[in-house]
Formats: sequence, structure tokens, C-alpha cells
Amino acid sequence: MNELLTAASVLLAITGVLYALWHDDIVNAISMVMPQHKENRGEFKNNLKSVLWSRAIPLLLATLCIMLVYLPPSIGIIASSVKGYSSFGFGNFHNYDPIATSFVLVEVFTSVLAIQSIVYVWKLISKLRESER
Repeated sequence: MNELLTAASVLLAITGVLYALWHDDIVNAISMVMPQHKENRGEFKNNLKSVLWSRAIPLLLATLCIMLVYLPPSIGIIASSVKGYSSFGFGNFHNYDPIATSFVLVEVFTSVLAIQSIVYVWKLISKLRESER
């Protein structure tokens, strides 16, 4: 379990750094004001596409892959804990494993980054589609 927690933590740290580095670019692209006239939207659309393909989608793929890789063991840990506590109540505290709990917490943080990445990609694609009208 220690190796699994280490690997998940390192991958979360890497995606966290990418998120921090690219967050401002993504948010700035989402908040850009679209030119009123369609013929003036060339640079606007190019900027949106650039941020979408070079920042938002890679971040989404990274966070989703990491989340999906560690989801099955996380569900197993949670199911085991629920089963133990439903069978033994608070007497199950002697089986408490802080490393397993930390692993699940890393999965939760990774899932939050993945969900936020989905939202960013959705907003960028929506803005890009709107600019085509």
C-alpha cells in the first residue's frame, strides 16, 4: 500500500503543478470577450483552440487517467471500511489504516482536479462553438 500511495501522491503532485501553471491561461481564455462581428473572431478562436488543445485537454486527460487508475482500489478500501464499521461499529477502529485513508484522500483530490478540468474543457468548447455562430 505504501508504494501505491507514493505513486498516487507523485502523480497528484505533477498534475497539481500542471494545474497551477495552466490555470490562469485557461481561466483567461474562458473569460475573453468575444468580438461582436464574426469576421473579427479569427484571433479569438485561435487563442481558444490553442488553450483548449495545449492546456485544458492535456490536463483533463492526465487527471482522468490518474483518477481512473486509482479508482478501483479506492472503492475497495471504502467498501472494506463500510463493511467493517457496519459489522463491528466503533470497535473496528483498531483496523484503522491511515495509509489507506491517505490513499483515498489523494484519489478524492485527483477526482476534484478531474472534475474541474472537465468543467474547463466544457466551457472552452462551448465558447468556441458560440464563436462559430
